[in-house]
Amino acid sequence: MRKPGRPINWVDEDDEAAFIQRAQAFAKEHQAYLAPTMLVLHYDETAGDNKLVMIEPSGEIAYSYYKTMDWYPTQSDGILRAVETPYGKIGSAICVDMDFPHFINQAGRNGVDIVLVPAFDWESIRFHSQVGLFRAVENGFSVVRQTNEGVSVAVDYRGRILAYQDFFATSDRTMVADVPTTGVRTVYAALGDWFAYIVILFVIILVGAVAYRELGIGRRRA
Repeated sequence: MRKPGRPINWVDEDDEAAFIQRAQAFAKEHQAYLAPTMLVLHYDETAGDNKLVMIEPSGEIAYSYYKTMDWYPTQSDGILRAVETPYGKIGSAICVDMDFPHFINQAGRNGVDIVLVPAFDWESIRFHSQVGLFRAVENGFSVVRQTNEGVSVAVDYRGRILAYQDFFATSDRTMVADVPTTGVRTVYAALGDWFAYIVILFVIILVGAVAYRELGIGRRRA
């Protein structure tokens, strides 16, 4: 049972099963893919489980995911999962997970088309969403980041903004967006940070070649 004044997705450990069952019933009734996120609070513990459950239109759970990049110990195994759907391959991460390129790169390597990112920010970091949008371009997938107390945004794999909502500028908390159901494969998705290392190495070689050439010209003139 949700306590007064508590965000709707905070649930006690005794209520987690009932919360998920309600979400399963909703997904089945509306024949929709649903990814509710919850913070499961445990008795006598200061930290809870920040997790997401991907539910199929049949009401079955496709996968569960625990936030990986967290301030507190987490049950995450560090694997970003995804489900094949008629609307592309849909995966998910949670909030600050998107700030870590090497971590999110696994979604690009696995050919994910759309990444859903539930998040909870606060007003002083209301533009935190923009940080994670680089992952869309790097890995060739679309991103939908739905943010409580922050900026919600949907972008395609080219980084084009398809929908934008500022929590502090509107009373309407619903954002609707159409995103491409097929992503693209990118060099970064295939090589990860090695792509950046190769570029840096190329620049060093290029600068070195120019410097060597200029030094040789200077010696001949002397």
